Amino acid sequence: MAESEVPLISIKPYLEGDAEGSKKVIEQIKFAGEKVGFMMICDHGVPQDIIDENWKATRAYFDLPREKKMEVSTRLTFCLYSLKVFMFSLLD
Repeated sequence: MAESEVPLISIKPYLEGDAEGSKKVIEQIKFAGEKVGFMMICDHGVPQDIIDENWKATRAYFDLPREKKMEVSTRLTFCLYSLKVFMFSLLD
């Protein structure tokens, strides 16, 4: 996969408990996070109405004044750091 493409990653093998498939999913997520900076996840099982609500919240966030976005951004940075620590712990 080229570094200029946003990867589409199916997490179905991970959710099904496929050990070999899970390793591949984790490698793809690691590559996307380190080399691309973005990824799209599919086969996650999240219902469409929840996805739609999240897009709505995303739009609302970007409509906020910069000062308000910065307040949210600080809390989000901690959450993303925690997620990164968790994902890399799966590689061990």
